[in-house]
Amino acid sequence: MKTWKNIILLAVCVLLSGCHSKSKVDPATSSNWQCTQSTTVFQLENNQDTLQKTRQVFILPYDAIVHDENTDTDTARQKALELCAQMFKDIHGVTFESEAVETGIQCTLTIDYGQADLSQLKEAGLTDELGLKEGYISLSDTIDKLESDGFACQAVSR
Repeated sequence: MKTWKNIILLAVCVLLSGCHSKSKVDPATSSNWQCTQSTTVFQLENNQDTLQKTRQVFILPYDAIVHDENTDTDTARQKALELCAQMFKDIHGVTFESEAVETGIQCTLTIDYGQADLSQLKEAGLTDELGLKEGYISLSDTIDKLESDGFACQAVSR
């Protein structure tokens, strides 16, 4: 069970990691942004430079789901789906949904920063690589970090 959680947390952390900015973002340009890379999409909602909500959708490939020789593939997939459903259930402001798709498990992680406790998010490892400032998450720093990881970010209209 702990191995599944580590795999999913590793996937989330790798997707959220970053180094330095590529370009400056003007948060006044839009209140909605989208960052994409391969099979991962971040949808960001902001009020000026304060990140209000993120929605991350990514695929956890079936070949990344390791199981022992005594467990068949379908059972391993079911266990991974059950773990995904339980992973973030106790963190206020966070929802984590998953479903089996052809290529793997599609995971959707949504964080409402207006409802969430930033210290609880930090403890869960959900802010380590974002633009965490004193009391808020910075949109411009978050986009800079995502772009430095190869994500293409742009303002979108909703």
